[in-house]
Amino acid sequence: MAKREAPILEAVQITESGSIKGLTGEAVNANSILIAQFIELMKTFIGETVTLWLVDDIWPGLPTTNASGPKSQ
Repeated sequence: MAKREAPILEAVQITESGSIKGLTGEAVNANSILIAQFIELMKTFIGETVTLWLVDDIWPGLPTTNASGPKSQ
């Protein structure tokens, strides 16, 4: 999905272990697209509330929004 937004990601692969292979050079600049696509997929499969909870656990202080507006800090 992210490859449509950033064709440079064509060489990037996610391995079975979850690591990213081929993310070098210009592709590194497109990593935000990968992260955004992954978070959107999480929201689709497990819901927005659980996704935001997991993201906040991994990335505390990240400004996010939910259906009721900006997340309170």
